[in-house]
Amino acid sequence: NAGPPGAWQRQDCDASAAPENGDVGDCTNTLERGSDCSPTCDVGFTVSGKSSCDENGVLTPASCMSQCVASTPPSNGAIGNCPEYLDSGAACQPTCDEGYAVTGSSTCDSGVLTAAFCLDTSGPACDASEAPENGGVGDCTGTLVSGTTCQPTCNAGFTVSSFSYCDGGKYTAATCGGDACGPLPAPANGTLGDCGDTLEHGGTCVPTCGEGYEITGTTSCFGGVVSVAKCAPKPCEVPSAPANGASGDCPLSIALQNGESCKPTCASGFVASGVTSCNLGVLTLTTCVPGTCAMNEHVVSNACVTCPPGTNRDAGDDVTGADTVCAATLCALNEHSISNACVPCADGSANVEGDDASGEDTECDGDACTSNFRVLNNACVPCEAGKLRLAGDDPRGDDTTCSLPPPPPPPSVDLEALKSEVNVKIAKAAESRDAMLGDITDENAKQKARLLADAAIAGVVVTKVQMSVPATSEDGACVVAFEKMRLDASLGACDVSIAAQRRRRLAQTKYDVAVYMSAAAVTEESLNTALSALQSEGIVATT
Repeated sequence: NAGPPGAWQRQDCDASAAPENGDVGDCTNTLERGSDCSPTCDVGFTVSGKSSCDENGVLTPASCMSQCVASTPPSNGAIGNCPEYLDSGAACQPTCDEGYAVTGSSTCDSGVLTAAFCLDTSGPACDASEAPENGGVGDCTGTLVSGTTCQPTCNAGFTVSSFSYCDGGKYTAATCGGDACGPLPAPANGTLGDCGDTLEHGGTCVPTCGEGYEITGTTSCFGGVVSVAKCAPKPCEVPSAPANGASGDCPLSIALQNGESCKPTCASGFVASGVTSCNLGVLTLTTCVPGTCAMNEHVVSNACVTCPPGTNRDAGDDVTGADTVCAATLCALNEHSISNACVPCADGSANVEGDDASGEDTECDGDACTSNFRVLNNACVPCEAGKLRLAGDDPRGDDTTCSLPPPPPPPSVDLEALKSEVNVKIAKAAESRDAMLGDITDENAKQKARLLADAAIAGVVVTKVQMSVPATSEDGACVVAFEKMRLDASLGACDVSIAAQRRRRLAQTKYDVAVYMSAAAVTEESLNTALSALQSEGIVATT
């Protein structure tokens, strides 16, 4: 809606569309809100009511319902009060000739006529005591008088066809028909397939299953109750043995079911990679890959064998390849071989590197340099004055150097004692400050002295900001200075003197003001903000 709310208007209803099998009647395209109109219907149809437009401009249209042709009289009877066309939802009463009884009224439901008929009252009674399949006898008995009806009942999920009746001694029984099922559900992991939205009693249909699933059974309907087919996980084919391996515990002739797994075995020199398993019809097979030897193992006849004592080999030899050989372990400087292992030389002895640990035991056959000696030209010589070196250098090796001793550790500090000493000094400084302040009578001077003393005690800097401001008095000049800096006056101290002026003003005098601020009370950020405030006021300040 456009315009202000007071100008909004709800639209009338458009009722100019004729109903199916009818005409617009007195309906128009401007049916006012809260009113109605009457469309008309073709022959054989009856109007359901009036078309109406509610207060919100929403149309509820009437429709044309099929009428029933009720002008055909029943056998052995007449049409009674039945018209040629019977409206849907209406009833009429045919009549029967003498010796016959009418079964009830004829009714019309959306163009379908349920016609009453005439029963012969002569003849013997009928036995109506047998219940219909999937139902009960209801009010029927073993002696149903000719020309009368009775009503059996049906079990849940079944609907009775009509009534049972005795016509001239001949019995016609009502039946119980099964209800349809719907809406039909799709099976888990599947779709409806060729199943529609509903399924008639006794009918079947086949859903479809998703990837990896297969259908089990059919979807069926019995008495309004549906049995849904299932989508079961697909099994896998019989697993084959891996190349260079055997089946192990895997079945030889039975399919592997979903979720099952098994373990094949691998030939000598090969190891299993992966697990043979079944997942939704997809078979994953184990493979046998060439094995590799661990560190200090070598290949002998396609098997991993531990290296002989005193030898070594890197990991990774291919078990399926040719035989490999371990290399001798060579001892480091000042080591020798004992029982195929490299061990350090005893103190005071030395040995060149390279002893073969895979052979016989070796000796440390050189004298090592003692402590604070170094190797120079294959001889042990004393370290330079003030330098140190550990014992053990082999004079047959490369030259070595001595080093300066490490610095002594710093002395330990008693932090609690240091803190106590600081507190005593602070207390004495505060006592001296209070004594000094007691002799000062001028409040501005006292505030300045206190600020400077407290900053000295705390070990923080004091910033002095100088400026010239107009004011009516010295005290007023301090007030103006703090206001222009946008600071609380309690955060600093103030010194004032009259500035030299060429011309006196009648109302105000220019004062030179010095504002002192301690870093303990005013942060660097607040100080920068205050200086910016002075600059914005056009006041030149120096620090």
